[in-house]
Amino acid sequence: MHRSHYRVVVDQQGVHGLFDPDQLDDQQVTIWLEGERSVSVAPQMLVSQDDTYHLPITFAELERQRRLPIREALGDRAADD
Repeated sequence: MHRSHYRVVVDQQGVHGLFDPDQLDDQQVTIWLEGERSVSVAPQMLVSQDDTYHLPITFAELERQRRLPIREALGDRAADD
């Protein structure tokens, strides 16, 4: 796949990532960041504007949430189980 196929996504802090727009119909979109890091988001989180997509959260917050233990990530919802 050619790099020109990828689309740019910008987070709240202006950090750029790339994703394959063919994934927009999937349950998760993988966004590639510098340093071969990646995060996954629901495609509904991506807001399209011209040829760029925007994310209403930071990539750092997504990475932090991914590392949380499940109880901490769910917060009060874990107590409902």
